Amino acid sequence: MTDAVKRLWAAVLDQAIKDSQADKPGHNSHESIIAEGARAWFSSKSQEDGSFLWVCDILGIDPEAVQNYIAFMSEDQTCLPISAVGSGGNSFSHQECRSF
Repeated sequence: MTDAVKRLWAAVLDQAIKDSQADKPGHNSHESIIAEGARAWFSSKSQEDGSFLWVCDILGIDPEAVQNYIAFMSEDQTCLPISAVGSGGNSFSHQECRSF
């Protein structure tokens, strides 16, 4: 798979992380629907093209690390950087910070 395609899927993963946090207090019902869909994608056991597990596989990152990060962020923590490096040297990093 080309680096450009991997960057595209990394961007999809990054957006899904943001979307999974979209239903915080003060957000509208449309954002809640998006967040629910993103969280369902992260919890799916599917390995079909485009699934969360498939994306992690092609990026060479640990899906459990991403899921733990999302769970951490849903607990309204202040800031946590995530960086996962796969065996192929591919990496994904994301940082989310919140103020109370």
